[in-house]
Amino acid sequence: MADFEALASILRLSMDRDFANAVIDFALWRDPERVAEVIASVSCQLEARGYSAQEIAAAIDELLDELNGDGQPRH
Repeated sequence: MADFEALASILRLSMDRDFANAVIDFALWRDPERVAEVIASVSCQLEARGYSAQEIAAAIDELLDELNGDGQPRH
C-alpha cells in the first residue's frame, strides 16, 4: 500500500507540474507582458523573504529551461 501511495504522490506532483506548465504556457501566449509583471512581483516578494538575487535568478532560469524544454542550465 505504501508503494501505491508513493506512486500516487509522484503522479500528483507530475500532473500538478504539467498543469502549472500548461497554465504558464497559455499565459505567455495570451499576455506575455502580464507574465513578466507577475514574475517581477514574485521575485520582489521572494527577495523580501530573504532569498538572494542569485537564488531567484536560478529559479527563473530553471523555469524558463523547463518551459523551453531545454536540458541545459543557463549559467
